[in-house]
Amino acid sequence: MELPEHNLHPDRETIVHRVDDGFTSPPVSPKTSEPEEKKEKRRFINFGAIFLGVLFIFFGFAWLGKNLGIFPDFSINFFELWPLLIIVAGLSLISGRGWMRILFATGVMIVGLVTVVIFGAVAIGEHHEVNNSNLLIEQFPFTQSGDITVHHGLGSLNLSGDPFLATPFAMLTGDLESNFTHFSAETNLSSDGTQYITVDMEGDSNIQFGNWINNMDLSLSENFPMDLTVESGASEINLDLQSIILQSLDLDTGASSVEIVVGNIVDGATMEIDAGVSEISIGIPANVGVELHLDTGLTEKNISDFHEVSDGVYRSNNYDNASKHMNAELKLGVAELTINFIAQ
Repeated sequence: MELPEHNLHPDRETIVHRVDDGFTSPPVSPKTSEPEEKKEKRRFINFGAIFLGVLFIFFGFAWLGKNLGIFPDFSINFFELWPLLIIVAGLSLISGRGWMRILFATGVMIVGLVTVVIFGAVAIGEHHEVNNSNLLIEQFPFTQSGDITVHHGLGSLNLSGDPFLATPFAMLTGDLESNFTHFSAETNLSSDGTQYITVDMEGDSNIQFGNWINNMDLSLSENFPMDLTVESGASEINLDLQSIILQSLDLDTGASSVEIVVGNIVDGATMEIDAGVSEISIGIPANVGVELHLDTGLTEKNISDFHEVSDGVYRSNNYDNASKHMNAELKLGVAELTINFIAQ
């Protein structure tokens, strides 16, 4: 006699096992663990790729610092860096699974970096003694004015007028104290009587480690109207131009401390300054009216002798009654700007 089947829990599915009918319950499948391949892949570390990535980041920050003027000017011959390919290939071969390989590859990278830094510092200490170099550029017989360009990397730059130059016909003299560069200069005369002078530095242009010294002092003739251009990196810049017959000043600098004093300017003289993280102080004669165009980021402005005439444009309070006028355009990043008028 066949017994009736009762489902005591109607909300649940009733599974009837009938061995004699050939039905069996489905096997309970155990929790499948993550495939060993995936585990191994996850533990795999490619130190060649890590090394290459760190290298790219290093060069990126180096070039960013160079463009901002934080680091000195440098150049790299990439053809000399081909051994890096061998290093990357070697690290890729020893990278992989297991803590021993990981520790070994990490040790190789650390030892390599320490070796480069130590030998680099030793080489610089051996080959970068402090040297003094001098510069004398005389005026041409038909010189009527001067156009001076100064390329200065990092360190200190002092530039001023000097009525007692080395010779009566000197246009520019200079002294340079440096442990990684020396003077380089060229000059020529145009048909309109403008004498062009470019002062540069030659030597080791790679990034310097340790204590670097680079102090440049320049003196200009006070006998001719001058256009002056200065390009500098992270520097302490002092431009005492009170006795210079200044037609224009163009300063491009990075992270610097800048002090400028002008005096004997021509009427309608111009000043252009492009600076990054800087502290800038400018002294102007009280008889000069200034129109100031400011393009600034996070800049603290101490310009109480000016009033704003339009967005980003200021005029000195003495502008309408001034005997001479000057136009100044300043592009500043994070800076502190102070402009004072000096009684003469």
